[in-house]
Amino acid sequence: MIKVLITICSLMVISMLTACNGGQSLLFTGESNHWKGAYTTNAGGNNEDGTFTFTFNDGGKPTFKNLEVDVSGGNGHPVLKEDSHTGSTIKINESGSGIATTKASTVFNVTIKWDNKYKETFSLKSKKHN
Repeated sequence: MIKVLITICSLMVISMLTACNGGQSLLFTGESNHWKGAYTTNAGGNNEDGTFTFTFNDGGKPTFKNLEVDVSGGNGHPVLKEDSHTGSTIKINESGSGIATTKASTVFNVTIKWDNKYKETFSLKSKKHN
């Protein structure tokens, strides 16, 4: 009997959490001369899970020295710094609970520096994504 009650209560809690989420998926994209960027997020209520992905346009498997990625404009301010990074893709995960979530009107400003001599800045803007 207790197992049945626990199962029923668990299902009710899961149903309520799913119904209250009311979240939306958003996709933000942008690019510069050498980089393409995207931020995908699932945001609802005061919870958010997202990933920034940056891809070097010139292909291959480059190695970057003193790589720095700085993102501003959202609720956080993610910064990635690496002395050496191999590969053309960079990912930065963002998540939070009890926060103001990203809106479709948000614009992220991205600055990427690499090899102590290159710097490019571009913006990521929303495209609604389901």
